[in-house]
Amino acid sequence: MKASIIAGAAVLVLSAALMVFVNTSIIAANVSCRGEGRVLQCDFFELGVPAIIGSLFIAGFVFVDCLIIYIIIRGWQSMSRLNARLGKIEKLKETAEKDYYSKKMDEKSFRDIIQDYDKEMVELEVRLKKLK
Repeated sequence: MKASIIAGAAVLVLSAALMVFVNTSIIAANVSCRGEGRVLQCDFFELGVPAIIGSLFIAGFVFVDCLIIYIIIRGWQSMSRLNARLGKIEKLKETAEKDYYSKKMDEKSFRDIIQDYDKEMVELEVRLKKLK
């Protein structure tokens, strides 16, 4: 998870640096096309191509950054759902224990329920560890 955040920040910094570079080169090309008081004819390759290539690079970096952020958010959502399910199972176990100790449930049913809940909790904890 931390590596994803670092990668997202790195991509964002790279896209900002590239944007500065592209804008600087466009301004430099634009200045080189101007003369003293008159506008010279500029070739499309002097202004257009660097602007298009720079825009494509920036769009690519922004897309990758958005994709990384999306993956991070999905991971957090999955973790929060798994944690919520763990909390529900713990409450269900407590309810089963109360029912057993108040003689509302026989011992075999209680053991089966607790065993099922424990098994599900282990599976959820393994999935949580994989996400971390």
